[in-house]
Amino acid sequence: MAEPATSVRLVGFAELGAALAASPRTFDDAYVAARRSVAAVLVTAAQGRAPSRTGTLRGTISPDTSQGVGGLTWGTDYGGVIHWGWPDHNIAANRFATQGASATESRWLDVIDAANESALSVIAASAP
Repeated sequence: MAEPATSVRLVGFAELGAALAASPRTFDDAYVAARRSVAAVLVTAAQGRAPSRTGTLRGTISPDTSQGVGGLTWGTDYGGVIHWGWPDHNIAANRFATQGASATESRWLDVIDAANESALSVIAASAP
């Protein structure tokens, strides 16, 4: 006895493929701006918490989006030592950057959520 023939018709499959193919660019565009915004929030929070004898460390804290994330960096050799500490030299950690990130978490998570929503809405609008 022969098996009955089965047929499946996918409507809109080509359009869905095109929308998904464009999605990496959509996400990249959304996240470039989001990384900059997140970095700006983190920089402001860290600058407000950084110890300041001369103001040099505080003045060199700047955004860093080079690794695909919103972050910060400092332009002094001793920024990491101040932040993470150096027990062998009796320098206690002052985690001003991580404390700033924790204190502003809801703000930068909102930025990331908005980027997600923006990218998904563009993809949804281009789908059939």
